[in-house]
Amino acid sequence: MDFRDSPQEAAFRTEARAFLEKHAPTERWDYFAEDLDDERLVRLSKDWQRTLFDHGWGAITWPTDFGGKGLGPLEQIVWNQELARVGLGESIFVVGIGMTGPTIMGHGNDEQRARYLAPMLRGDEVWCQLFSEPGAGSDLAGISTRAVRDGDTWVVNGQKVWCSGGHFADFGILLARTNPDVPKHKGITYFLVDMKTPGIEVRPLRQMTGGQHFTEVFLNDVRIPDSGRLGPEGAGWAAAMTTLMNERMAMGGIERMFKFETLAEHARANASRLDPVLRDDLARLYTWAKTLELLNARVITKMGAGMDPTSEASVMKLGIARVVSKAADLGLKLSGPGRGAAPGPLGEPVPVRARAPHRRRHRRDPEERHGRERPRPAARGPYRQERRIQGLAPRRSAVSRSVSWTVVAPSTTQLDPVGGDRPRPYGSSPNFGAGPMTDRRGGANGRS
Repeated sequence: MDFRDSPQEAAFRTEARAFLEKHAPTERWDYFAEDLDDERLVRLSKDWQRTLFDHGWGAITWPTDFGGKGLGPLEQIVWNQELARVGLGESIFVVGIGMTGPTIMGHGNDEQRARYLAPMLRGDEVWCQLFSEPGAGSDLAGISTRAVRDGDTWVVNGQKVWCSGGHFADFGILLARTNPDVPKHKGITYFLVDMKTPGIEVRPLRQMTGGQHFTEVFLNDVRIPDSGRLGPEGAGWAAAMTTLMNERMAMGGIERMFKFETLAEHARANASRLDPVLRDDLARLYTWAKTLELLNARVITKMGAGMDPTSEASVMKLGIARVVSKAADLGLKLSGPGRGAAPGPLGEPVPVRARAPHRRRHRRDPEERHGRERPRPAARGPYRQERRIQGLAPRRSAVSRSVSWTVVAPSTTQLDPVGGDRPRPYGSSPNFGAGPMTDRRGGANGRS
């Protein structure tokens, strides 16, 4: 991996840095701040995007025909790094400019490009993503939201979840199933939907910290004109792959979402709480963050050599989520009990109870998970002691967690699980069924 800027990248970095030093907004905002007012967030973001648009910096990788700079992904990475350097992190336009715009360019028609791209780039309209569902997250092709054609419109019914910024978005990109009788990847259609359309209900998903970055969206008989269909009917999966590929690139490196230095300063301010366990966790988190920086360098190196990243972008997204989650957990532990309280509906602080030290459970070994028992220490109590004699060992079902019985050695007697200490010959007790491997509930090993 080459960690140095190429001459072309160095020249672009110098140009980007000079522009930001002159035009970066003096009033900053944090997209992930829990106490940030949505109206202020949208106003400041639109003002900044309009400034970028007016000076030709609205979209680094968009073609110049659509108002972009016409540069490549390497310049986009450099631009993201420079934005992070001056404290300008995640943008509310990442779904629109970073994901939807390239998808419309690649799969839309001339009318759709003329209608949506210019307002998107100027920052006049905010977009959100309506992909994930309660039953379709990782398996995105398993969506159940239905769209049925009715003349020149489509009637959509379903539910979407984890929609960032859905409560202030103007438009959304929507995946819906239009043909349930074909393989799931072939029955999906891609739509561009106005979020003010009747029948769309947006509900905030309030986090435990009080913020509401995510929403769930309910679509009840929502009518979308056929002009809002992006690409042919049933070809939505190809367009969705274009969106997701650009989403991974738009995420960029970890520097725009997390800075270890900020957490380190928080740790120094609460040094009295730094026990050996927290120090070890901080060191591990630092290692994770540096690993992601190296992975990002690998992506840049491959792009500089004319190669496309394969799994690196997907691993990067997963790793960033893990690092940010761990950083928040450590920040709360460093703050101590009660410091994580958020104001309630009436302005009263929500108490935070200190959690008892965690006791790690020992994992069951692979042999036990597959039904082969390992030797166990002697159980306590007369009943627990008795039920281990005569070659019988209790085993818990991974599904029902009910005690079943497994023969581990030949024997001529069997325990009555109700009577406890009364060994009985096989089949002689009414508590058992027809054979030695059934119990009083009537099913083999108690699984009926």
